[in-house]
Amino acid sequence: MGEFSAFFFAKTYHNNLPVYAIYNIIEFCFICLYFNTSIDVFAKNNTGYYIGGIGIIWGIANIIFLQGFNKVNSYFLLFEGLSTIGICLFAYFRLLFHHDQLRLYKYPHFWFTTILMIFWSIIFLNWSLYNYVSIRYKEASWIVNVSILFVNILNYLSISCVFILYPKMQQSDE
Repeated sequence: MGEFSAFFFAKTYHNNLPVYAIYNIIEFCFICLYFNTSIDVFAKNNTGYYIGGIGIIWGIANIIFLQGFNKVNSYFLLFEGLSTIGICLFAYFRLLFHHDQLRLYKYPHFWFTTILMIFWSIIFLNWSLYNYVSIRYKEASWIVNVSILFVNILNYLSISCVFILYPKMQQSDE
């Protein structure tokens, strides 16, 4: 929904950065809510809620005091990426801790964690180098933009595959 809203604002108002500023905060909250339910320790202590709350505070502070609505919220994106990568690594630890048989490939939370880990590792690198590449190598900055688009498409396709293959995972696990 965020991509459609951004497309609409880009065509209508010629600026979709405010949409992404809000969307990134909402996205981070959904990621925290997902991990709050999928990681046993997070569910017990509501850690996902606390991390999401910190993300909301940081995102709003970033919009108000640092980068505003009309700039790419790269500081928040770096925070979101680093936090998500850290949570994914902790989720791997908990998955390996609880599953004696290493048949994790049949466990959907393993795949979602893997997809998020790969996605945010690449996006973290892209956003870390975005300003450097766009200033130093202006003629090659389109490569970074295309790579972000490609990684997003691959991310959405991967998540779709997990949902499509979920019944097969359940049957083969019996």
